[in-house]
Amino acid sequence: MPANTGTGERRYLLKGGAVLAGGAARAPGKEADILLLRADALNVAPLNNVPGAVVTLMDRTNVDTVIVAGRIRKWRGALLDVDHPRLLADLEASRDHLFTTARVDRPLF
Repeated sequence: MPANTGTGERRYLLKGGAVLAGGAARAPGKEADILLLRADALNVAPLNNVPGAVVTLMDRTNVDTVIVAGRIRKWRGALLDVDHPRLLADLEASRDHLFTTARVDRPLF
């Protein structure tokens, strides 16, 4: 695919991608979730094929902004409306429960 894809081709790719992902094509009155990906990170440098970089090189660290149902959930790499201390405590409690249930020693070092 050429690097400078035309507007019509982009529209086709987005619509086709939505349909392939099991969703419907975007239409008036429907909400769209939006991901903004950073393309200036070292893990995708030098960027020479955007679709290829998104599929094969990018990971969670490239996600800059996430908008879900019109609400910004992540902005400039930081999660919004998340109680980080509580989330960490919940994750640790879950780990401890799994280790206890499986009767696994949990030496962290």
